[in-house]
Order: sequence, then C-alpha cells, then structure tokens
Amino acid sequence: MITLRRAAERHHDKSRTLETWLTFEPKDRTGFLADGLGSIEILKESRLAPGARVPRASGHDAEILTYVCEGALAYENSLGSSGIVQAGEFQRVTAGRGLHRSRTNASRTDWVHFFQIWLRPSEADLDPGHEQKRSRRRSAGAGCAS
Repeated sequence: MITLRRAAERHHDKSRTLETWLTFEPKDRTGFLADGLGSIEILKESRLAPGARVPRASGHDAEILTYVCEGALAYENSLGSSGIVQAGEFQRVTAGRGLHRSRTNASRTDWVHFFQIWLRPSEADLDPGHEQKRSRRRSAGAGCAS
C-alpha cells in the first residue's frame, strides 16, 4: 500500500546551523510509521550551514546511504577515513561495531543540502566500511527538489 506523506506532515527540526526533515520520526513510537518502512529505518533531508558540523554520531548497526544534492559534505570516522562527498555523489556507510563518525559542511560560504536513508541490516555486528560513487552526469543548474 502506498501512503502519501505531504511535506508539511514530515517532522521538522530547525536550528541556526542545521535544518532537517524526517519522513517518519523513529523516536515517535505512536505513529503508524514508527518502525520505519520495511527495511528503511530513517529517511531524512538536511541542510547544513557553512562550516557547521552535524553532532558526532555513534552508529548502531545500519547501512547509511547519503546523497549530496548541493554543496559538499566533509566526513571523518573512527576508522581513520576522511574525505568529501560532492554534489552528485553517493556515499554508503556500514555503521556497526561502534563506528563513530562526523560530518561537516566543507564550504565556509554555502549551505550543503543532502539526503540520507538508513537501512536496517539483515544481521547484527557488521564490520564497518564505506564506499563513494558519483552519479551520472547532471545537467548544468539541475538541483534537488525539496
């Protein structure tokens, strides 16, 4: 069954440096999507201010797919990996066994706009890992729809 979820119905958090829209709120145990949607645990859209950092996250077992729509998102993790995910790139992270990671807007002047999907893995205690890929070429000026 397909359920239409209007933008105004998404959970919205806004601070001076981070704005996030959650399609379903995993902390809200009363909603019909409290447990996510199938294997999707979290589906969120975020905008991060220039130079700002997302609070450091200690991962629980999850496969996390990040797509940067506009800007650039710098990352580092407790395995010693670091880099930048540019607009038009995807990053897959296997978070497990205590992987700690942080994300920072790589720009000092522009906001970064990105999406994340957190998937429940089929097994626990996953070995941490990541990979990054560029999507097919986008036309000039093409942006993400909000």
